[in-house]
Formats: sequence, C-alpha cells, structure tokens
Amino acid sequence: MKASDPASHGPVERKPDPETVFLIAPTAGVWTVTKDGAFFGDYLKEEHAQASAQCAVAAILANGGAAKAYLMPEPAAGPETPQVPTALEAVVCDRPSRYPVS
Repeated sequence: MKASDPASHGPVERKPDPETVFLIAPTAGVWTVTKDGAFFGDYLKEEHAQASAQCAVAAILANGGAAKAYLMPEPAAGPETPQVPTALEAVVCDRPSRYPVS
C-alpha cells in the first residue's frame, strides 16, 4: 500500500453528529416550535407543541442521534426578568402523528 492510501492510516474516527435542539416558545397567541433555529410548527396548545417536539426528539434518539427539547416560559410581567428555557425530559412516543404540525 502507498503511504497516501487512506486505508494505510488505520480506522477513521467519526465525529458524533451535533445535538439537534427543539425550542418551544409562546409567539403571538400560539406555541411555536423551532428545530435548530428553523421553523418546525405552530400549535394552539402548549401541550401539543411539547408533544410534537418530544416525539421528534424520541425519533432522533431512536435512530442514534442526539437531541433535546427546551420550553421557553411565557413572558414575565417585567423586562427585568430573564427568560430561561427549561429542558424537557425525553419521552417514548408511540403516536407521533397525534399532534400534526399545522
């Protein structure tokens, strides 16, 4: 084998895929879900938005990926209160189509 042949250098170390992040936030009367900063879906109820994001996380985890979902609280009364998202627990999703993206 030639020294420049990739096979002569041993196994290639694969970097893990970056973690996919879902963020659920109240926006203009609906709950908006984003995936890595891109629009994923709007929901009329907070629990439907959470279920959608959690099912998406479950699907990614089931396929060997890394993902988390975070819930941004509704805006506080004053601007001096920082908005800190809360991490949601991973769930087993047996009916991912229950809350379709509208």
